[in-house]
Amino acid sequence: MSAVEHDADGRAISASSSDGFDVPALLAALASAAAVFVSVWWKSTHMLLPEAYTMAGYSDVAALFGARSFGQGIPWVDQPLEYPPGIGLVAWGIGVPSQSATQFLVATGVLLAACAAVATWLLAREVGWRRPTALMAGPIVMMAAAVNWDLLTVALATGGLVAHRRGRDLAAGILLGLGVATKLWPALLLLLVVPAAWRLRGLPNATRTALGAAGAWLLLNVPVMLASWEGWRLFLDLNQERVADWDSLWYLVVTPLGWDPSVPVLNAWVAVLTLVTVVVLLVMTVRSFPAVRWHEAGLALVAAFLLVGKVWSPQFTLWLLPLLALAWPGWRIVAALTVFDVGVHVTRFRHLAGYVGDGLEGAWPVWPFTTAVLLRDAMVLLAVWAWWRSRSGTGAATTSSGGSAPDPGSHHAVQ
Repeated sequence: MSAVEHDADGRAISASSSDGFDVPALLAALASAAAVFVSVWWKSTHMLLPEAYTMAGYSDVAALFGARSFGQGIPWVDQPLEYPPGIGLVAWGIGVPSQSATQFLVATGVLLAACAAVATWLLAREVGWRRPTALMAGPIVMMAAAVNWDLLTVALATGGLVAHRRGRDLAAGILLGLGVATKLWPALLLLLVVPAAWRLRGLPNATRTALGAAGAWLLLNVPVMLASWEGWRLFLDLNQERVADWDSLWYLVVTPLGWDPSVPVLNAWVAVLTLVTVVVLLVMTVRSFPAVRWHEAGLALVAAFLLVGKVWSPQFTLWLLPLLALAWPGWRIVAALTVFDVGVHVTRFRHLAGYVGDGLEGAWPVWPFTTAVLLRDAMVLLAVWAWWRSRSGTGAATTSSGGSAPDPGSHHAVQ
């Protein structure tokens, strides 16, 4: 593995390579790909009513194949598409040869499995194989991987963070910029990576990261903007118009308390709370951690974005998996989070079954779903707290490669 060593000021000074092929990392990558295929198999065999809800077989990938006519016409121009260009182009490209929703789902699953494998390989080379395997080949991936295209963003974001850890600042910027072109949340990671590169390796390197990110984002977005400005804006417009989603604290906690704000008011509250939370977390990170660990605060920023936001779709927890591997909160927290997030997935669709038509047989009341969401959210907060405690040395140790120390399953510990 290429590992970046740092001087007393945290600046990259040399790189070294370990001998031999990393078999544990390869096996971890294959395990994560297998977990994705489990998700694809389950969704493909249970994607029709009533099992899409009673058996948690629902998948946006399969549902949108016909609804958005993937592979027909030009996306955003001939067909409305509520996704950013990164995901939209991938979905359209896979849709061209696909003849059915099942074919489209399976073909998409192959790509998502490759994304999961790459992300897991990179993480295993950084922190050892145990953590990435538990996260990227575990039940959360088996349940949520085939719901949407989020693993594409996860792979790009993981690649960007690993490139940053290894001092490859231009590559970090390009990968994170591509990530923002598929989903917006990797922009939060840039708020950490760019200043960290400046502190560790100087302004020119930070500039490379920023320009690489901007260039990659513009490369995918400008052609769509020029082809159809209204089509490009659809993703942003629909997110502005969305009400509080079922899984959000706004819907499950705030609304039952008697306050039901209009969508513009809700958007304003979410924007202000997100901005304040992100700024506070950035300041706390800069003041409490060495720059070599600032990227680990991605866990806190993305968790805050999810907790404060008005939407937490079932697959959004996938965003946290590589961040948990890098800012490791401990096995018990990860195990509890896994159990509760799977619980959210199962109880969510069982509850929503009651709203399909006149209600499907076997629908559940709302309280199991609410309980699972609150427990899941509590575990996410606890994971962030566990990472925060590590600043004083009571949590994960740091290494000269710029992150938490490898677990016993890694042979990449710094000598």
